[in-house]
Amino acid sequence: MRLRWDGRQIVAETSGLRGPGRGAYLCAKMSCWEAARRRRGVGRALRLSAAVIDNDAVAEAVAGMISGSSRRTGPEPAGPA
Repeated sequence: MRLRWDGRQIVAETSGLRGPGRGAYLCAKMSCWEAARRRRGVGRALRLSAAVIDNDAVAEAVAGMISGSSRRTGPEPAGPA
């Protein structure tokens, strides 16, 4: 998956088409995103300061597009008592 800066925000691209601008690539696992976020790798690859990147918004977009997502979107289901 390719991430790129469009001038306002980081855009996740999953199609074969590449948008303009500098890009950063991640594998299709949530663990890759978490590691890149901890190391600030996406900001370095895109040549952006950490203050510009909204990690929560990017994490939500990435979680919806890749496998192995550890983020939950709703309440945890009740199990047997």
